[in-house]
Parts: sequence; structure tokens; C-alpha cells
Amino acid sequence: MDFSHLVGFEWDEGNLEKVLQRMEPSIAEAAFLGEPWVALSRRYSAFEERWFLINKVMGRYIFSIFTIR
Repeated sequence: MDFSHLVGFEWDEGNLEKVLQRMEPSIAEAAFLGEPWVALSRRYSAFEERWFLINKVMGRYIFSIFTIR
């Protein structure tokens, strides 16, 4: 998937709190660089597309669920 057209991230306040407990947001955002594994899932929302992403950043695997708006 090509993420080059994306211009930034908008963190949900509840999710940002969880991210900050585990890592810097920039590390989670770096997971979108390189060649991440990405898959579409309609299971979690009937109203918008939700995507799963897995990538290795700085020696650790990052898993993210996101939407493109």
C-alpha cells in the first residue's frame, strides 16, 4: 500500500494515551515507512474501512489499526 499521499496522523485521545505508555508516537508512525504488512478488515466497523499494519521498527514489531480519512 502506498502511504506517500498521507500528510499526517490524527491520534484518538484514548489511543494516544495508550501509545504514550508504550512508546513515542513517532515510533508508531515510523511503522508506516518501508514495506509494512497491511490488510483490510471490515470486521471492526461497518461505517469505514479499518486497516491492520505490522512492521518492525528499531528492533520491535509495531501493530496498528488505522483508518484513512
